[in-house]
Amino acid sequence: MIKENYSSHYTLGIFFHQSSEMRLRRREITNCMLALLLKAILAVASSEIPEWDYLTYAQFWPESNCIHLNSTGVPCVIPTATHFWTVHGLWPTKTGTIGPGFCNDSWPFDIDQVKPLEQDLLIYWPSYEINRPTDDLWKHEWEKHGTCAAALPHLLGELAYFNTSLQLNLKSNILKVLATAGILPTDDTTVLYKHDAIKAAIKKGLGTEPNILCITEKHSHQYYLYSVEICLDKRLTYIDCPLASQLQLKRQKMLKWRLEMKAPDENSVHYGKLRKRRNSSLLLKGHTLGVEMCPSNANIAYTKIKPHA
Repeated sequence: MIKENYSSHYTLGIFFHQSSEMRLRRREITNCMLALLLKAILAVASSEIPEWDYLTYAQFWPESNCIHLNSTGVPCVIPTATHFWTVHGLWPTKTGTIGPGFCNDSWPFDIDQVKPLEQDLLIYWPSYEINRPTDDLWKHEWEKHGTCAAALPHLLGELAYFNTSLQLNLKSNILKVLATAGILPTDDTTVLYKHDAIKAAIKKGLGTEPNILCITEKHSHQYYLYSVEICLDKRLTYIDCPLASQLQLKRQKMLKWRLEMKAPDENSVHYGKLRKRRNSSLLLKGHTLGVEMCPSNANIAYTKIKPHA
């Protein structure tokens, strides 16, 4: 494995970026929460939210997300200020199932309710897809997952749901956790990290057993580090994740053909460098990529982030 020096950019990016760039406007948030609380209570009271057991907190590695989007012909861009793991969603989960989801269709996403968080959301919870509205992912996550999370008082309403999710990004800081264990992003795709080493680093750093997901190139069996899922109980305390992730269950249902592929003799996973992606020809055009749990014997590549103009 090739070891790299830790540049000053990365030192700042890992250890100091969150304290300087993500100062949530507490006074404004408090005022908004008071104003919206009654509306939220009434909305929950008018719906019956299915029971669920725990929360799955999913985060993207931006470069790998763009690799995946590009492979399907979807143009992708990474915001200039985004040089760390970003939020995918906070998902109420019933053990062994997908969901629940879409728990209250009378409570649509309202961008005005998260205005105090909008600048942070654009950086820490971007959608990456160029041709979609900037709030497209937020709308989806609220309507599918947030309306179910509202069963908990501390996740009641859009502002509470999104603010809590942003705070969990600060708390977990996957970039720093991996770096502490010597797992650093790199441009060199021959530098591969063992799946078990990544999982052990997160276990040591956060005290919880995560799910590690990859995107996989069908023909070469190249693996790219794609997502980390952390699980929490209803008090927002870390717990070990069940073996099957929500994403994995969904992919197994939607992409059954993946299960028929011959397993490679040696698995490799790449942790890709962050750069702007503006068209699908930049990387892996025409190749089939799927999302799955990283195999336990996988060696994983992790690509370096660099500043964008």
